[in-house]
Amino acid sequence: MSEERLSKVEEKLSGITEIINVLVGAVNKLTAEKGQPGGTGDDEEAPRNHHHEDVDQHIKVELPDFHGTLNPEELLEWLRAVERIFEYKGYDDAKKFKVAILKFKGYASLWYEGVKQQRAQARKEPLKSWEKLKKKLQTKFISADYTQELFLKLTHLKQNEGIVESYLRDFEQLTLQCEIQERPEQKIARFLEGLDGRIADKVRLQPLWSLDEVVRFSVEDLRRKCYQCQGYGYYSRDCPTKKTLTLRDVQEIEEQGELLSEATEEMTEHETKKEVTLPPDEGTALVVCRVMHSHPTPLEEDQRQKIFQTRCTVMGKICNVLVDSGSYTNAASTVLVEKLNLPTIDHPQPYKLRWLSKGTEVQVDKQVLLPFSIGKTYSDQVLCDIIPMDACHILLGRPWEFDRDVIHLGRDNTYSFKYEGRKITLTPMASPIHHRSGPEICRKAKDSLLLKEAEFVKEASKQGVIYALLTKEVHEPQPEKIDSGVAELLREFIDVFPEELPPGLPPLRGIEHQIDLVPGATLPNKAA
Repeated sequence: MSEERLSKVEEKLSGITEIINVLVGAVNKLTAEKGQPGGTGDDEEAPRNHHHEDVDQHIKVELPDFHGTLNPEELLEWLRAVERIFEYKGYDDAKKFKVAILKFKGYASLWYEGVKQQRAQARKEPLKSWEKLKKKLQTKFISADYTQELFLKLTHLKQNEGIVESYLRDFEQLTLQCEIQERPEQKIARFLEGLDGRIADKVRLQPLWSLDEVVRFSVEDLRRKCYQCQGYGYYSRDCPTKKTLTLRDVQEIEEQGELLSEATEEMTEHETKKEVTLPPDEGTALVVCRVMHSHPTPLEEDQRQKIFQTRCTVMGKICNVLVDSGSYTNAASTVLVEKLNLPTIDHPQPYKLRWLSKGTEVQVDKQVLLPFSIGKTYSDQVLCDIIPMDACHILLGRPWEFDRDVIHLGRDNTYSFKYEGRKITLTPMASPIHHRSGPEICRKAKDSLLLKEAEFVKEASKQGVIYALLTKEVHEPQPEKIDSGVAELLREFIDVFPEELPPGLPPLRGIEHQIDLVPGATLPNKAA
């Protein structure tokens, strides 16, 4: 029984072996046929590739419109976009032409119709080639000096204060537009020429052989941050804001300062031709005011506690003027109006004016149109309320400042405004009147007896005789304590030591001589 089973198993194995051999032969045959050109494999893949091409052809890609602007960049960008689409679609030259003219809009469409008419009138064949159409477009919409302008931009391209990435983008764009063919070393040299000088100096110290390495090093250098000045490209130890100045640096700064001051002076001279500075009018004031003598102080310090005061001319008379923005009205002194006999008008809205003390109300019911002038350039007239006051003759308040659009400089204490196309600047009085307050008002003030040199010469020429009053400082001797015995002796011989010498010659007294004579000589005073 066992032998029968073994024989059956051997028969099955032999059958399986034959089947395997047949399959191996079939596989080898298929492999050989697939490796030969034009075999079964290529025939099977060809339909697949054709199917993919059909799918690509049905992908929707829209061509951009061209409106025919005179910007060359727009035309070049449109041509690049259209060429990429034509390459993807696989259009021939004729089909490219037909598709391109469909995208002409606005002025570009009118231009193309004009070209068609010109060729028809000249009996030329109509355009049918995409290459010829491109040449026509470039001739029309790209100026002849466009390439030259690109080269000039590339030559003068600098990083300035921009980042390296933006400078690299402009550099690469201009290089491609100019179609420059050069070696990497030349390109790196041009890139470093426009790079920031501080970064370029560091790059030149590195062994870099490609533009990408130069850009990478430049960007990494800018990532360094200075925590002292918050700048980029260096650390705090290399901060340029704390570098020590050498003697040459100081000299250069001084030279630049001198040049700047000269330029400022020239500009100031040019501006002063249109600007007029008006000091107070000179002359005797209309109403005599008592002035207290005091030591002069600098104008800048003196104006710190003073309101603006100047002088103007009203009908040939010099009047004191105060400018106070705290006053809601313009005011004129009653004394001024009475002395000059100025015509007055009734106040449209009379009111009562109260001073600091109670019970001293003043009725304001008159106005005057006051003409005045300061210098030879500024002449004006203001409507003023007539008020009894002795601080000044004219008070210019907010109405005058509003009408003239006045600008007040607090430190200089000047008022500036434009008048008849000129800039007028009013300056304060150099020696303003000193007002006293408190108990000093009740004291009797002393008159000033000072004269200027010109006034003194004028008075001396009239009188002819001048008396000089001199003062002498007297020192009274302090009594000295003398001993009683010594005092008695001094009283006894008081005539010997007088305090003052008596007038006339000294008293007559006997004269004694002690003369040594030569032997045999006669006496010189012997009577004859």
